[in-house]
Amino acid sequence: MTMLETLSLFLGIWLLFLLLAIYYLSQSPDGSVGRFRESVSGHLSAESRAKALLREMLTESQYQQLIKFGYLEIPSPLLTIVSIAFQVLVGW
Repeated sequence: MTMLETLSLFLGIWLLFLLLAIYYLSQSPDGSVGRFRESVSGHLSAESRAKALLREMLTESQYQQLIKFGYLEIPSPLLTIVSIAFQVLVGW
């Protein structure tokens, strides 16, 4: 076998494995929505609940700062000249 044939065989097997994995993740035993779709749906639901909670707990200026800059600056309760910045990592 030449190097090209070996590489083609390897890529074909890898692609077959990938397709089987995607198929497996999209199926569920009872025929309802698959696990992969359920996890995506659950993630979106959790993200929307988290955003709603942030919106409820933060003041308007804090929320606007979070939206605009991606972080929230909170003054330290102990030192008046120090503030703590909390950065949002995903979803903003």
